[in-house]
Amino acid sequence: MLQRVDAAKVEQAILAIQEQMRGPAPKEQLIVLDGKEPRHGSGASILSAVTVPSQHYLGSALVDQKTNEIPVARELFNRLELEGRLVSLDALHTQNETARALVLEHGADYLLTVKGNQPTVREQIETLVTAPQGDFFPS
Repeated sequence: MLQRVDAAKVEQAILAIQEQMRGPAPKEQLIVLDGKEPRHGSGASILSAVTVPSQHYLGSALVDQKTNEIPVARELFNRLELEGRLVSLDALHTQNETARALVLEHGADYLLTVKGNQPTVREQIETLVTAPQGDFFPS
């Protein structure tokens, strides 16, 4: 029965109920996209977008087990109002194409995580950006 449910219509209903109950999602808040894999399921995962700290739900998309979150996130961008917003994604999404899509196609700014597995990007950041002095022990 659930396979016959129109996911887009369910999402529209959830968003409408949320807006009626809570009001619109705050435009000044960070948008976070994150994927989760259900403990018991088909192997697919869900990529969701929420605002932080208010936790307004903005949308989600199924990530089929034959792919990963990267192309799904770019598709989800098309359904979100990102103009002038700050968007955060985890290290998996630290890709040139994802950054370009956010900035050039959707008018957003982004926070992308850089880990040690991206040595060139990390080296450029360490060269170009001065790290703030930590005011805590141990320094």
